[in-house]
Amino acid sequence: SQSEEWDGEFPKKLNFESTTCISSCPEVSGELVPCLMKAYYNFELLSGTVQNNVTFNKTLALEVVQSVTYQKSYPTREYRGKYCVPVWHDNSSLFEEVVTGPLQHSHRWDIAAGSFRRAWPVVLTSAVLAVILGIAYLHVMKDYAGL
Repeated sequence: SQSEEWDGEFPKKLNFESTTCISSCPEVSGELVPCLMKAYYNFELLSGTVQNNVTFNKTLALEVVQSVTYQKSYPTREYRGKYCVPVWHDNSSLFEEVVTGPLQHSHRWDIAAGSFRRAWPVVLTSAVLAVILGIAYLHVMKDYAGL
């Protein structure tokens, strides 16, 4: 989602608290995209309620309000297979703001998960080998060390 101020096809800044899930990244500006806006929390302290023969001295009621609004799209491209990021443009820093901002930390986890996905046979083989060698060691200790 974005602010109300635009510079050509792109918003001047992005609202990272407003997200959306879409089937494909918008390639042009002007399409309407549903965006989940920031949640607002309302707390109310209630006192002296009775339910199922139980008396509550104090109860905290929580109401969460969150809206979906339609925002104007801007040109984006797919990034790491699951994100839509603004297309890089000479007079816009939005691409760098997204990649070095909110997506920076998720990138580290993506790399770690991707590394494990590629290396799981090695990890599994190592674990099985460790169990076999551990059992063999215990048998050797039992037979020759008197344990």
